[in-house]
Amino acid sequence: FTGKALLDWLAQHSSSSSSSDRSAAAAQAQQLLSANAVTLVSDKQPAADDVAAVADDEAHRYALRRDAVRAVPWGAALNTHFWWGPAAARPAEVVAEDLRARILALYDKHLSADGRAVSYAALKKDPEFWDYVDATAELQRVDLSPLSREALMAFAINLYNALVIHALVVHGPEQYNSTLGRTGFFQKASRYNIGGNDYVLDDLENGILRGNRPAASSVGMLLKLPFLSKGPFHGDDPRAKHVVQPLDPRIHFALVCGAKSCPPIKLYSAATLEEGLAAAAETFCASDVEVRVSAKKVSSNAAVSFTCRAPGLGRLLQLLRYIACCRLRLRIGSEVAAKLCLLSPLLVHGAGAQCRHWGAGQHQNLNLPGYMNQSPAAAYVWWAATCHNKCVDVCQVNTHTALSRARWQVRLSKIFSWYFPDFGADKAARLRFLLPHLPEGTRDRLAQLLAADPAAKCISVKHKPYDWTINAAE
Repeated sequence: FTGKALLDWLAQHSSSSSSSDRSAAAAQAQQLLSANAVTLVSDKQPAADDVAAVADDEAHRYALRRDAVRAVPWGAALNTHFWWGPAAARPAEVVAEDLRARILALYDKHLSADGRAVSYAALKKDPEFWDYVDATAELQRVDLSPLSREALMAFAINLYNALVIHALVVHGPEQYNSTLGRTGFFQKASRYNIGGNDYVLDDLENGILRGNRPAASSVGMLLKLPFLSKGPFHGDDPRAKHVVQPLDPRIHFALVCGAKSCPPIKLYSAATLEEGLAAAAETFCASDVEVRVSAKKVSSNAAVSFTCRAPGLGRLLQLLRYIACCRLRLRIGSEVAAKLCLLSPLLVHGAGAQCRHWGAGQHQNLNLPGYMNQSPAAAYVWWAATCHNKCVDVCQVNTHTALSRARWQVRLSKIFSWYFPDFGADKAARLRFLLPHLPEGTRDRLAQLLAADPAAKCISVKHKPYDWTINAAE
């Protein structure tokens, strides 16, 4: 109906018959606009002046909010099924808390106990879900400027998770089942109008929460050269004023994109954000980080002869350095010392002497833990010289010595690969990031590996397949 038709109807049904009926009708119409009972029909967000009052003409059209079609077209902001009226939005933290309470009530009814599955079909039939959808319209006029870093983080995380569910309910999960469909889902279909600007899921994650960094799907990130790509907010984009700095990598354990491999869904508040993110990191890493360690084996076969040429440490150090370079670290102790006595002939024979400690054709294996991490191999020289009180000779080693590398493997979620720069500058730094979030046993194993191999050159990192199956409970 037109603005003129609304004012005519209100004037006709006024209890007064005075000449001021039209003015009273205009005042009533403005109240209806402010309460969002009546909304302006427009293809784009109207300016504040356009919704300040009902226009008394045939050009402006209005509708009752209860008649608004909540299913907006693909690619349109999901909270623009009606335009927020002239009343100013409440403070962002208040709006965020209201939406948080509504989401919590819905999660209590439609989220599985472990937080990993959502009943989308039941949500679509729940009137409280559509009440939540109506409440998101207030985001159109929210001002993010007053939010603290923690409040902005909690706001964006909660809104991201809610937007995923909102989009899957409204648009259906069918398009989510392909790579191309998911690209459209994250970059176009899942969209909210916040403060007059549109934010898709990628904008909430990579723009706000990651401090305007390139998306995982960008060319630079795919090539592991993130500097080749930019974040979603360019130039004078007003959204660039509201980003989280510095980045907290733990957001990746809180964002739920709708797939089965995603973390459990939780709610976050500014007051308890640190505790919430710490708990999310521990829960995620406990189930998605594996550290595998096997024993390292040192073997020598055939005849091993040591022909001593002259006093000195050179040849022995060469042998020990060869062992050390393969990442074996020798911890001086009674058990290890006993095994190292196999090399004692090097220490007791004079110049020109020759010995065969292992007979021809014999095979000796030293099974040492792969993460012995305290002393370098050269410490053995000190130990041996002290125990035997002899001068170590330079020896020529006529042997075929083989060292099998230990299988030091860490298996991670692909989230650590997609967003690799968020967790550290290099592989070792990224592995150290995990330590405080791991269960005790896993943490100890990884700490031992990093102590033995600080640069993580011999630690293999593998990423588990990501299950993109929709996290629907049906």
